[in-house]
Amino acid sequence: MRILYIQQLLIPPGSSGNARSWEFAKSWARQGHEIHILTSYAHLPPTHNWRLCYDYPDLTPIPNLRVHVLEVDYHHMMGFGRRIWSFLQFFLAARRKAKHLPAPDAVLAYSTPWSVAELGRQVARYFQVPYFLEIADVWPEVPAGMNLIPLPGLVKWMHRKTDRMYREATRIFPFSPGMASQIHQRGVPETKISTILNGTRRVRPSHPSHSFHGPVTVVYTGTFGVANDVGQILQAAKILWESGNQEIRFIVVGDGNEGKKVRAQWEALHLPNVELHERVSQSEAMKIMESADIGLVCFANFPVLEHNAATKFFDYLGQGLPVVINYEGWQAEWLRTYQCGLSAHQGDLMAFAEAIAQLASNPQLRSEMSSNALQLAQEKFQRDQLSQDMLNHLLAVKHT
Repeated sequence: MRILYIQQLLIPPGSSGNARSWEFAKSWARQGHEIHILTSYAHLPPTHNWRLCYDYPDLTPIPNLRVHVLEVDYHHMMGFGRRIWSFLQFFLAARRKAKHLPAPDAVLAYSTPWSVAELGRQVARYFQVPYFLEIADVWPEVPAGMNLIPLPGLVKWMHRKTDRMYREATRIFPFSPGMASQIHQRGVPETKISTILNGTRRVRPSHPSHSFHGPVTVVYTGTFGVANDVGQILQAAKILWESGNQEIRFIVVGDGNEGKKVRAQWEALHLPNVELHERVSQSEAMKIMESADIGLVCFANFPVLEHNAATKFFDYLGQGLPVVINYEGWQAEWLRTYQCGLSAHQGDLMAFAEAIAQLASNPQLRSEMSSNALQLAQEKFQRDQLSQDMLNHLLAVKHT
């Protein structure tokens, strides 16, 4: 089967971030399917070997896997206007490029950004092939729910466009049960929706053995953005330090458009229990998780974000870390059902701090939740199985 996979913000090998799309495409190619990835160079580090090749390569060392890279930039430090311009640039350039690629048997579009969903729909119509939609964030619900789209008329227009994308999609693959519920609420039949969990890049083969004595390490790795409001972690650390919980050590790693704000807050608070670090590579992030005792996921006080499927949530559990989150929704339900973490209601900073303290002060509970986390990840978060589940849906359409 020949699949055209459109992913504007592909995380390639050797970079930092969620490499799910690359891992899925690589798995499919190794099974003999011809995969064409249409992407941008946004997440290619300056020294990445793809950048050093003359006229970006459309071949990789993996047979059947071709990557077509367009020179369109994007990063978290961009303002709203520059981001929109980046999305438009890629939309136009990718639409032109796609028409010169071999005709696919199916088009798979990865959204975000929202524009890639529409791009995939148009390219699939051009080739008259099935159109599949992979949903990492539900638009326009997320930006509208965060008050990032000030014009009600624009939100209505985006909803109309999105409803058409959903209608024309052969199948929709949201990252989480929460996202699946959002899409179903837009009138999409449940039979058309197949949740393919975000998953984790690596599941620890055995239960981690942490000491029951000494400091407890709590880790956050990821984006410092408006949606994350990482300052809440610093405030929780301050509450715990001042209340006498001085054996809890925080390691906060990442970057984003709120990076300077987070650093300034950290410096102003003079927190001796918090280490703040720039974003690191995927392998380095995993090493930090391996040495930690608790993983944190933090989101700003916007109810729409309770449907998210943050990569770090899956990565922590895959490393056998019990997780503390500061919101409710499907992830909180899973943490309670599988007994592998704790949650607090959005906006309740004291409850967030207390949940961290509860786990940190109870090594037996941490050990039990660690075992449960690893079992859950092994059963449900393995990307090899998740990629096969998605491929089976693509192949089912080809064979009908």
